[in-house]
Amino acid sequence: MKRKIEIAVALLLATTFGLPSCEDWTDVDNLSVEYENVEQQNPELYSRYLASLREYRKTDHTLVYAWYDNSVKVPVSRAHYLRDVPDSIDVVGLIHPDSLTQSEIEQMNYLREQKGMKIVYTIDFDGMKTDYTNIVEPADPDRDFRSYLTDTLSYTLSLLKKYPYEVSGGQKQRAAVARAIITRPSLLLADEPTGALDSRSSDELLRLFGELNRGGQTIVMVTHSVRAASTAGRVLFIKDGEVFHQLYRGGRTEEQFYQEISGTLTLLATGGMEQ
Repeated sequence: MKRKIEIAVALLLATTFGLPSCEDWTDVDNLSVEYENVEQQNPELYSRYLASLREYRKTDHTLVYAWYDNSVKVPVSRAHYLRDVPDSIDVVGLIHPDSLTQSEIEQMNYLREQKGMKIVYTIDFDGMKTDYTNIVEPADPDRDFRSYLTDTLSYTLSLLKKYPYEVSGGQKQRAAVARAIITRPSLLLADEPTGALDSRSSDELLRLFGELNRGGQTIVMVTHSVRAASTAGRVLFIKDGEVFHQLYRGGRTEEQFYQEISGTLTLLATGGMEQ
């Protein structure tokens, strides 16, 4: 028995001495494992698959529609890549077609050209009907919904044929206003909303703001336009970062309020008004 214990101890010591010391250990290295996707594994077979897929799209079959939320512009998973939608989908509807990145445009082209998918844009008809009933019809009773719908869709579809960098400043500004008011917030902040608009579009937007305000919506607008300011009920003048003076419209007309605002700005510019 004693002999067996001695042998066991000797073996344990020999094993221990055979292990490297801590000083011989190296730092842990990062290991990057990359797997080839199906396209990389067999490019020829994948090319034949895409050709068959495009032919299938042309056949008479049940179409599969899917909406795609492209609001995430910095992908953090495969779900945020448009090109990774399932191949069983025939038509993809983008929820935010007015804010496409270059990467999204390239992925759209890939789906159209390589997989034969159709990319469409979501249009909210119920929202248009609500806007017509609450805003357009009260302001213009002679305009029917059909003409409003036709004009709105024509304008929207004309924008969808362009990439963001091809859209004018005024078109971008109108799209931004539409996104801001569509959810009907109780407080609307507008920073130079008429800055990139022509006179006709500016008048339409200011009339819309007036309708929204009379409907109970508060609008805070920052502007250098006396014309835009004259449509408000209250005007605050800011000088050196502080509220310097204010005017209330009261019962005055827009023209009368315009003249008073202009006169106040002249006094402020010439130093003829003290706080």
